[in-house]
Amino acid sequence: MSELEKRVYICQSFGCTEPAQEWQYPMTDDDIIASTVYYCVDHAHQAGFCKGCGGFWGGVESFEFPESSLLQGYCYDCRESIKHDAPEFWGLDDDEEYNEEYCY
Repeated sequence: MSELEKRVYICQSFGCTEPAQEWQYPMTDDDIIASTVYYCVDHAHQAGFCKGCGGFWGGVESFEFPESSLLQGYCYDCRESIKHDAPEFWGLDDDEEYNEEYCY
């Protein structure tokens, strides 16, 4: 399929007209195919998908209630990667835990 033939999807969240990406819910033993949905990044997070890796994390406490509002929408692994890539922003020294006061 050429670049011109690719479909452009619109977010399926009611009232949203933003361009969307394809997101897939995890398959269960009863599923024949994965459930595919189309959301913009903001609505994908509201539906439980990680903004970083795209994995479904809805209902996981650490995803729904992260330690910092700056990391809202990212799963634990993606948050750790972000903190590792920018330790000075989070107030980290080597193996030290993040400084919670610095994040708020």
